[in-house]
Amino acid sequence: MTTDTDLPALLEKFMQQATASNSLYVSHYPTQYRSLRVKVSFGKGTPARVPWLGFFGPGHSPARGSYPAVLYFKAASVLLVAYGASESASEPSFWQPVLPRPLVSDYLPEHFGHAAPRYGSSFAAEGFAVDRSLDLQAVASCIDGVVDTYQELLSRASTPSAALRFGRRW
Repeated sequence: MTTDTDLPALLEKFMQQATASNSLYVSHYPTQYRSLRVKVSFGKGTPARVPWLGFFGPGHSPARGSYPAVLYFKAASVLLVAYGASESASEPSFWQPVLPRPLVSDYLPEHFGHAAPRYGSSFAAEGFAVDRSLDLQAVASCIDGVVDTYQELLSRASTPSAALRFGRRW
């Protein structure tokens, strides 16, 4: 994916595949967006309850770190843009400059009446009801806002003292 990628078209493709739940295949997705690595997951072995799309900077991955994320809570019919945090090894201090933001575990029940089966320790940016009125351009704008913030935080963390604060070796 390049910076001129049509993010709404990517989101539409993601939503169609996530809703169909008939393929876990992701190699046809772009691998970069705005200099960040892109990863997509529809589950491993069986379809996920919460398919996701993530944008990763250096030193960050789904298993370790923080990243902009798009979470599709299928049971709730909610597409949520989040300040993502790895479930296994997050860096809570990474998103400190954007707080206070509600945790996904609080945001989803409060705004959409459903519990978050996963990713509750990520911070919510904005949730969108998945219905005929879903505006993928608005979702893309929200993603770009989180990506802007992420890239700014990554640039701050590129100094030796900040890298040590974020648990990275310089």
